[in-house]
Amino acid sequence: MAVLPWRSALFLLPLFLFLAQPARGSDPDAMQALMGLKGLRCRWDRIAAVKIDGDSVSFDISQWDTSPKRSVNYFLDIDLDGKNRATFVGNLGSTQVRAFATRMGIFFVESSDIGAVHLATIYPYKVGSTGKYLGTLSRNWAVEVPLPSLTYGLCEPWEPVP
Repeated sequence: MAVLPWRSALFLLPLFLFLAQPARGSDPDAMQALMGLKGLRCRWDRIAAVKIDGDSVSFDISQWDTSPKRSVNYFLDIDLDGKNRATFVGNLGSTQVRAFATRMGIFFVESSDIGAVHLATIYPYKVGSTGKYLGTLSRNWAVEVPLPSLTYGLCEPWEPVP
């Protein structure tokens, strides 16, 4: 039986109206403040990783190594207005990354020298009264086998000391 066009419209209209709404829980003030930042300090404390062993694939969600050397990264000199770039500082050094802002947050994209692509997302959601933003860091790389992972943490405004 063919679906009449008006029935399709009745189904699709609420769907489109739902999708056109801002993300639930998003805070326009938090987004405005986030977009105005020139630096972020992110501390990652949980990781979801894929483990491949022969024919089996498993997923592991665990505590990340929370030593400052392993778990803290910085996004500095954030430019969302002109060059869409930032400087990423991690435990192996620093590099230039692309920076984009949408209504869902700020995205930092790194294409590494070995061909891996990493994506950090800082969401316009502050955690309680801490002033820290929720963030994720997706590392998509492979050395003989795929080694994708997603780390979770909090990011706070950061201005380097001169």
